[in-house]
Amino acid sequence: MGMNLQEKLDTKQLRTSVLGAGAVGGYVGGMIAREFPVTLLCRSKQAEALRKDGLKVRGHQGEFFVQATSLDQGDNSGPGMRVTEDPRKAVEGADLVLLCVKSQDTEDLVREIAPVLPEHAAVILLQNGVRNKDVANGILGANRSLETVVLFNSLFVNPGEVTLTATESVIFDESESENEAAIVASKLLKDSGIHTRFHKNVRGILWTKLIINLNNGSSALTGGTLFEGLRDPYTRRIARALMGEGMETLRASGIQMEPIPKVDPPKLMWLLKTPGWFAALVMKLLIKPYQDVQSSTWQSRVRGRPTEIDYLNGEIVRLAKEHGREAPLNEKIVELVHRFENEGDHRATLTSKQLLEELGNPE
Repeated sequence: MGMNLQEKLDTKQLRTSVLGAGAVGGYVGGMIAREFPVTLLCRSKQAEALRKDGLKVRGHQGEFFVQATSLDQGDNSGPGMRVTEDPRKAVEGADLVLLCVKSQDTEDLVREIAPVLPEHAAVILLQNGVRNKDVANGILGANRSLETVVLFNSLFVNPGEVTLTATESVIFDESESENEAAIVASKLLKDSGIHTRFHKNVRGILWTKLIINLNNGSSALTGGTLFEGLRDPYTRRIARALMGEGMETLRASGIQMEPIPKVDPPKLMWLLKTPGWFAALVMKLLIKPYQDVQSSTWQSRVRGRPTEIDYLNGEIVRLAKEHGREAPLNEKIVELVHRFENEGDHRATLTSKQLLEELGNPE
């Protein structure tokens, strides 16, 4: 009789695959690789950089370096990082699969790995968005994937380099607190140096995080950083309008948000009404950012990659329509981001004042 997941973890024989080597996947993969074997699915540029120079992780936990080898070279049983560009090879023999790709890539990737995913393997979703579990389970079958909320912030700097910009937990749902895969995944992350905890309503926290991330869409259009936005009166008005419309849509749809420590939307709405210098000071004290960074949606734009806009602001638009309502401000953000994506100038921007005018000057 083979070992169970806990026994494999205790003996460091647990086979973990991290699919997606961007900000979240790169950081999680690097942390795990220091103590456990991990396979990292990468795009070609990232895989090439990792095989050549390894992975550098910087930020609040200090700085460390992880060497990486190709999955098909050498012994894959001990601690360390192995990289591949082949999704099917990435999950062969896996016990846990940590899905870290953008929401728009979930369906295609899960369909590709489904034929070779081991029957006992659980898929842990370390993603933004509220639809990933339904998409994954629709392909793999009920209860094959586990939803989480990622509350730490990390930044993909360059191929082979990620930075942790703010520390927090990965949250699992209490309904999975006796699920072996959830227990072992939580302990794996803890043993790797990443805080985890369980909460009664992960889906509610995902909706709350989505409301906060509605501001990614506006920053993708202006190119502004978090603190530039807090100091700018036009950006603060835009943020209040987008979040306000989003929260009203959730209320009308009967969706209950759950508070997020330090950055809960109602508190943010109050903060955004204060003077810019004060808002920036409070936020700096609350989240202690490593540096003033731009949103992941902007990062996708400048790299010429499709953004998650349909799964952020677009999710509010979809939800509103499902309940016979409209969300015109968030709909306009989606329209503008897609327009910029289609026009091909990845660094084109609007000023915050221009964007406010595009939205009809909401108060």
